[in-house]
Order: sequence, then structure tokens, then C-alpha cells
Amino acid sequence: MLQKILGKGLILGLCGGLLLPAHIVSAAEEGKPSDLEALILLLKEKHIVSDEEAARFIDKLQATATQEKKPEKTITIMPRGQMYMKQLTDTVAADIKDKVAEQVKYEIKDDVVRELKLGENTGPVPSWTQRISLSGDVRLREQQDMFDDQNGLLQNPADATSLLNTRVDRERQRMRVRLGLKAEVNDQVEVGIRLAGGTEKDPVSTNDTLGDYYNKDGFLLDQAFVRWLPLPEVSLVGGRVPNPFFSSDLVWDGDLNFEGVAVHGKMPLAGIWRGFATLGYFPLQDIELTEDDKYLVGGQAGIEYEPRPDILGKFGVAYYDYHHVAGIPNSASSPGLYDYSLPAFQQWGNDYFDINSFVGTPGTPVKYGLAPDFKLLNLTMSFDLALFKPVVISFVADFVTNLGFDHDEILDRTGISYDDETDGYQVGLGVGYPRVTRLGEWKSFVTYRYIEKNAVLDAFTDSDFHLGGTNAKGWIIGTDIGVYDNFWLTARWLSSDVISGVPYSVDTLQFDLNTRF
Repeated sequence: MLQKILGKGLILGLCGGLLLPAHIVSAAEEGKPSDLEALILLLKEKHIVSDEEAARFIDKLQATATQEKKPEKTITIMPRGQMYMKQLTDTVAADIKDKVAEQVKYEIKDDVVRELKLGENTGPVPSWTQRISLSGDVRLREQQDMFDDQNGLLQNPADATSLLNTRVDRERQRMRVRLGLKAEVNDQVEVGIRLAGGTEKDPVSTNDTLGDYYNKDGFLLDQAFVRWLPLPEVSLVGGRVPNPFFSSDLVWDGDLNFEGVAVHGKMPLAGIWRGFATLGYFPLQDIELTEDDKYLVGGQAGIEYEPRPDILGKFGVAYYDYHHVAGIPNSASSPGLYDYSLPAFQQWGNDYFDINSFVGTPGTPVKYGLAPDFKLLNLTMSFDLALFKPVVISFVADFVTNLGFDHDEILDRTGISYDDETDGYQVGLGVGYPRVTRLGEWKSFVTYRYIEKNAVLDAFTDSDFHLGGTNAKGWIIGTDIGVYDNFWLTARWLSSDVISGVPYSVDTLQFDLNTRF
């Protein structure tokens, strides 16, 4: 664009106020191409001026030269040349329309600044760049964990040789960084990739705790998926995918991503009702030389109710069926054979047993496997009322029960009798802006949660409440306050107590500084 502007300016400059040598004028009189005419043709060849502009300049040049033709053919430089140039300049300038002149004025002002001062390329943008979008967020967190002095001692299920911290208050500074990319491959297919901090051994957190002697932190592949929409109402997604189910953090932590494939469909029902359904298959752990690979099959169906634009209700019923996640006891004849049945990750709360308890060899290490199976029935409901826009009142309720808990089967397999603690629920109320993005926007929320030992797999539930896991009850209270565009503060208070067993109470205070781009 800058070349085009300078090219037009060059033509106008040559056509205005300058004396031309005699051979240019003589050539124009004889109908031969002059140097100026050759220059215009060169600028057209370089695509600095268009064909139409070049033709117009040449026509005006020849017309003016014809009007000025004199009997004498041996003209050098003379006052008439000045008159000739003035007439030529006036004729060409009169042909430039007002809007073109105004356009050139602003193009010179804006494009020169961008190209020469800011280095921005104002040329044609490749089409592929218009199909790609980048996004990300950075969150800084101050977290304080405060324990009750009367807490008991709890063994760490992930490491039988250590105890959980249940008595010493802890203060941490944490950081979460995520960078995402989405690309539209075509009208039906998109690709998503997201990098995040955290660790490979924790699927429910993307936090990095500051204080590792200034060692560098790394990015991990948090999401990588392909989504195909063969029909407007149907989508298929595969890879490392965002949570495809309508749910709360009672069952699934908000930072958890699934690995596998899922299909989602939606359909209009009668009038103000719409239906939706999701089905997915998600590998958990690939185990060689056995047929006991761990995996999850999940399905959900639900309805949406929208009687008017400011009222929306949603209800879903889901069933999550885990396969081969329960521990299998080793024996004296095959010590170590079923070590693969140990969970690859756990937090705290589920019932565990020592899979080496039947080995009988002195010095055999303790290894904790899950006592129950997990087949979860989950009911989730939300209701949004936007009668006081932009303020929205939101209500969420979630209930889950573990249908896979079989008391007699567990007793036969482990030799231990466990209580049926298999239910969980939470209710929450939020008031404020649906999404805090600007100065003055706000949202406040309160949630009560009750989740028994074996209601869900403790590995994948919320990692903040009760510092992660199950067998806990208590409150979550918080607020978001907008400070500037895409910049807001969050304060949360999480207060929890153990439901059964050894006393364990913890209060967690979190202050977050959030940014989004």
C-alpha cells in the first residue's frame, strides 16, 4: 500500500510544478511515448498503479500535449513549458475524485506510520491466518492452608511410608499459565491445542508452586483435539479433550481434561424444550501383557428449558462406568503380579487396602489399591435467571452416588468390611455478572458440599476443597471483582471437615489475580 501511495505521489510530483526537458514535450507532440509515459507504464507493470489509473494518466498527458502542440518542433526549455505543466497538473488533479483524494490523504497518514514507524505489514493477509485464533490466561495466587490443632495423623495413600500434613499451617504462592490455539481446518473441522504449566503426575491441577530455587518451569500439552461437525446438531471430538459433560466440580475438577473420543448431539423438542446427549470412551491406563486396561465409559442425556431469553434451566443424567480400577491382591505364589492394579494417581478419601496383605513375606512393602469399584450415577441441574440484566442469579445442584460399591464383593477380595459411604451432593448460588471482564463487574457465590468416602473416584474430584479428594463436607464462599478489561481479582474461602474417621479439618484462603487475553 505504501508503494502505491508513493507511486501516485511521484506521478503527481512529476506532473506538477517541475519543468520537463524538451525531448519529453517533443515526443508527446509526435505521438511517441515520452519518458513520463514510460514511467507510468513501469509503475503499472510493478502493480503500483492500476491499469485504469495508468490509462487515465496517459490519456490526460496526451490530450494536454495535443492542446499545447506548436508549429515549432524544436522546443527546448521555455516559459511555455511552465504553462504546459500547469495545464497538465490542473487537468490530472481535476480528474481525481474527492473521495480518492481523501482516501490518499488518510492512507498516507496511517500506512506510513504503521509501515515505517511500527513495522506493521498492511499488505494482503494470508487466508490461513484468518482461520487461527490465540487465547490464554495467567493467574497468580496467594494461598494459605490453616489446619485444626486437633487433627489426627493420616497416612498418605500415594506413599505408605509418609503421612499427610494435617497440622502445620502452610502458605504458598502459585501460578497458572495457559496458552491456547484454535484453527478452523474447514467449515466442519477445527483443531484445538493448549499448553499449560503444572506437572505430568497431577491431572487435576495446572498450578506451579513458586519457590523451586528459581528453576525454570515448563509447558505441558494440556489439550490437543480434533472436533468434527458433520451436522450442525452433531459434533465428534477426539484426542486430549475438554470435559464434554454437563457437570460441576463435585465429580470432575475444573482443570481436568479427558483423553479419548466423545460424540455430542443436540435436538429441538417441543417448543421451549431442547434435548442433548453425550457419549464417550476414555482410556485411563494402558497395561501391557494383560487384558485389564483401565478405562472409562460415560454417557449423559438431558434437557434444556428456555421459556424466554432471560430464563434458562438445564438438567442432565449421567452414568460413568470405570473398568479395572479396583485393586487386585497379590499372593505368596505371585508377588508383584497385580501391581498394575494400583492407581496411577490419587488424592485422598477413598477406601484403600494393601494389595500385598496376602503375600506373607516379611518386609514386603505396603501398596495401597482401591477397595471399591466405581460406577457413578450423576444428576446435575442449573437454573439461570437474568431478569435484572446484566446481573444474573444462578443456582446449581449436583448429586452423585456410586452404584459400583458391592460390600460382599469387596469383603471377598480384600478381607475387609467397609461401610457404604457412597453419596455426595452440593448446592450453589451465584449472583452477579455471568463473566467478569471489565472494571466494575462483579460476581459473588456460595456453595455447600458433602461428599462421602467412595461417592466418586478421589483422583478426579476438586483439588482445592479439603485440599483434594473425598470424605469432606463444608462451605465455599467467594467473589470476583473486575479491575480493568480482562483483569479481575478473586477471593475464596474454603472451610471443610472430615465426614468420618480420623479428625481432619482445614480452612483454605485463596487470593487470585487473574488475566485473560
